[in-house]
Amino acid sequence: MGYAVQGVSSDVFKTRPTNALSALAGVVSGLQVISSGGNMGGSSRVTLRGINSITGNNQPLYVIDGVPLDNTDLNTSLTINGSAGKDVGSTIQDINPDDVAEVSVLKGPSAAALYGSRAANGVILITTKRGTTEQGKINVELNTGIEFENIARLPERQKLYGGGYNTTFSTATIDGREYKIVDYASDESWGPKLDGTPVLHWYNLDPEYPSDYLKPEPWVYPKHDVTYFFKTGVSNTNNISLSQSSDKHSIRLSLTNRNVTGTVPNSSLDRNSVNISGSTNGKYVSFFGTFNYLKNKSLGRPWTGASNRNIILEAYQWGMVQIDYKKLQEYKRPDGTPRAWNRTGYRNTVEDERTKYIDNPYWSAYESYLEEDRDRLYGNVGIEITPSDWLSVTGRINGDVYQYNSQDRIAVYSRSQSSYSEYSQKYNEFNYELLATITKNWGDHSLVSNIGTNYLQRKRRISDVVTSGGLIVPNFYSLTNATSTIINPITGFYDKA
Repeated sequence: MGYAVQGVSSDVFKTRPTNALSALAGVVSGLQVISSGGNMGGSSRVTLRGINSITGNNQPLYVIDGVPLDNTDLNTSLTINGSAGKDVGSTIQDINPDDVAEVSVLKGPSAAALYGSRAANGVILITTKRGTTEQGKINVELNTGIEFENIARLPERQKLYGGGYNTTFSTATIDGREYKIVDYASDESWGPKLDGTPVLHWYNLDPEYPSDYLKPEPWVYPKHDVTYFFKTGVSNTNNISLSQSSDKHSIRLSLTNRNVTGTVPNSSLDRNSVNISGSTNGKYVSFFGTFNYLKNKSLGRPWTGASNRNIILEAYQWGMVQIDYKKLQEYKRPDGTPRAWNRTGYRNTVEDERTKYIDNPYWSAYESYLEEDRDRLYGNVGIEITPSDWLSVTGRINGDVYQYNSQDRIAVYSRSQSSYSEYSQKYNEFNYELLATITKNWGDHSLVSNIGTNYLQRKRRISDVVTSGGLIVPNFYSLTNATSTIINPITGFYDKA
């Protein structure tokens, strides 16, 4: 059969990447891995044999211990085309690097003959670890690791001119005194030269903060520019495994926890996984099984594209170079309303204190954020019967079940209309296999014959519900807290034998 096979050792996974697929980059010939940089648990785009379709799917099929895994991209069309949204990743990132024993890559188009049309772009076969200790002994293995992440680079900015369109400042008389006022209604930085002129910055206009109120400060490039907003991300992984084997049985249990604190404030990812595998061998009957359960929870995943909640867009397209991000940390007043650096006006009125065109990035991070959770269970169970030395019959059930839920919120008082949405996707796939193998030898000749059948059943249900008309009560996120809701249920059923 015309396909090429390349094996990969589990050593490449010792770095414990958040996404196991990124460890294959540069290891397999012809394999290209493009990971989403700066986004915890983001997508990885993998191609084995180049681009086969401009608009279709070019990614390979993933098979773990004989179980074909669904690799649906959970991102919306807005995220995929780069216009807005969040990179929530694909479901294949549920592979736990600590449990991988071996990877084989099938790169030829004829691999589809083994796994069907889903394998037209190749197959990545993953074998998980088994109990392989000395006779009767229990092996305990502990692994821990820590990883730090920082922003590698940001776009360069000019540092000579501050916000605005004019070379001079506007003036305002407040309590009988004249002040120079920054033109925060502009969303570009081609204003007055940053020469130290005393002006009233946005934080000098709030009487709730007397230490700053009506106290002019120099018009200069800030000590704490946009780099101050980003933190050092920390990823900590802990794994414990127990295994035992003999000539009659083998068993292995693995528990892994991974906790990630992102580079963006109020962003985190927590992943827990359990792997159980075992087998028992008899003279005529053998049993085997593998079960994997994963629980993912994430908070505050960064926005991408042209969304007005994307920090890069906020800082570089609509921001001003003189903004001090340390001052932005005090992002809301005691009454819960946001402190906007781009105020509508300088007066102490509700109208003038409103955000002109873009939210404070700390407001976006701590008030208007996304929560996600995903549960997944996949594995197989099977039986092999060998009534004679020339006949064996194997039956197995492969299953892959997961549910992804997300809750997105835009807080009341945000620049965009407040809203709350709930998204859910449920998927299950079961493969039922029966295979009979006949092996006959006559002197120097032999015959191997396989007769089998397979039944595939897949079902997917998607539900998307969002509020309409804005939220009624601040800080209460429920589909009932709105004038109306929009419901978009989508259900798909797939059966194939």
